[in-house]
Amino acid sequence: MEVQPFDRSSYMVSKLSPLTNVPISDVSSDLTVEVGAASFALHKFPLVSRSGRIRKLVLEAKDSKILRLSIPAVPGGPEAFELAAKFCYGVNVEITLSNVAMLCCAAHFLEMTEDFAEKNLEARAEAYLKGDGASKHIKFNFGYSPL
Repeated sequence: MEVQPFDRSSYMVSKLSPLTNVPISDVSSDLTVEVGAASFALHKFPLVSRSGRIRKLVLEAKDSKILRLSIPAVPGGPEAFELAAKFCYGVNVEITLSNVAMLCCAAHFLEMTEDFAEKNLEARAEAYLKGDGASKHIKFNFGYSPL
């Protein structure tokens, strides 16, 4: 079975699929994050550049080339963490009515705020709620627009 090239610009998350199956980089992972029963082999830099909580956990950990973090209480569990991690890697994560609450909670918990990166996940999810993203979705699905 041949691995298909990964196109970051058009990838939309539709269901939970292990990040380890997504060929994001040729560089070996240097961070394993355990969320519930799921384990994610990742890279420190994309995560610490967008997540205050992961940055703190990495700094508090003993100096190690390959680090293992356990974050069992992520709101939304492994599915929410996977979407947040993909966002950190620059993957186009689609914010929808069905995932916006989960993304807001996970982003808040992971401290993915404007303090760590411009247009971070928490701000984008909140903008979706406050802006017209939700009303466009309702209009499209139900044939009416909220007042």
